[in-house]
Amino acid sequence: MPYLDTLQSINKLENLKIFPINVGKEKIEKAEKFFLELKIKNLDIYFDDTVKLANLFSLRGIPTSVIINKNGEEFARIMGVIDFTDKKFVEWLSKYN
Repeated sequence: MPYLDTLQSINKLENLKIFPINVGKEKIEKAEKFFLELKIKNLDIYFDDTVKLANLFSLRGIPTSVIINKNGEEFARIMGVIDFTDKKFVEWLSKYN
């Protein structure tokens, strides 16, 4: 999550919008505490308490990052944790921004 928070703040990616979605029936207070503990400042909290979105995207595990272009088309999927602030990744992503 901290990598996504940093990625959201990179000026080179000004058209990027990250939607971190909490899958499950947890309460907002738990998510707010999590964001506070990790010092997340650039992201909003979203919920998929019915797991409808997770099913729509056929998520097989969490975390999964689905990258969608401005036309609403998925062009990449990352399963697991990576360093989203890695210079090569940011350069690659900036081509789609």
